[in-house]
Amino acid sequence: MINQKKGINKGEKSFDALILAAGKGKRFRDSGGSVLKQVAEYESVPVIKRLYDQLSANKKIKEIIVVLSNDSSDQEVIKAAIGSNKVNYLINHDCENDNNLISFLVAAQNVENNLIVLECDCVSEETDIDKMLSSTLQNDITFSNLGSIDNYKYGGVIELSDSKKPKKIHVFSEEEMILFKKDFQGAKLFGATCFGKEALTKYKKMSQELTDKKNKYFLEVAIAYPNSFVFKTVKMSRNSFHFNTLNEFNKKS
Repeated sequence: MINQKKGINKGEKSFDALILAAGKGKRFRDSGGSVLKQVAEYESVPVIKRLYDQLSANKKIKEIIVVLSNDSSDQEVIKAAIGSNKVNYLINHDCENDNNLISFLVAAQNVENNLIVLECDCVSEETDIDKMLSSTLQNDITFSNLGSIDNYKYGGVIELSDSKKPKKIHVFSEEEMILFKKDFQGAKLFGATCFGKEALTKYKKMSQELTDKKNKYFLEVAIAYPNSFVFKTVKMSRNSFHFNTLNEFNKKS
């Protein structure tokens, strides 16, 4: 149930929210999906609409930005699914290269507030988002996670210290994941990340430098320079998931 949004209390920190929705969802289509991944329906609601409703109901969220591809038909489908005129839509003209680092910079370059970034194929609860916002201080980057990597074969991983604090971010192939599990502790990375205001300022500058090296993932800076930021992580609720293929989506929906 989405709660009605109320005003931000005096002295309480606010956030802007960025939804990355410029991808073509090729793996979803190739695996049998008949619609854009962004509008696949979870509990009869398009996933991007569900995400928008959760953000718009949160009193800490000041502005919502959605980055779209330059495909006009995809734009129409996503805008119709969201169904609101209170969204700031921006375009990633490098979407054919699946470059969400560019999507991040297109939107974040003018953001001077704290920021939460969400990949549009992420399904979680309103309480998860609020927990991330509440945990993030100005110098922090707060990652979300799905718990132990034991049941995952590849993908994003948060390397944990002996005291369970986040140390580094990795993106592993199946072979790399097997080797990592032998010697290290990790949590499965989820596609929602909070940036405190001061951390975001530094992160944007470093991201711009990495685009010249053809990096494509919006967390490339966190991967390349883990000692430049204060990392935190928040575990998502049990029913949270993200998906790339139709089979992955159907297992949860």
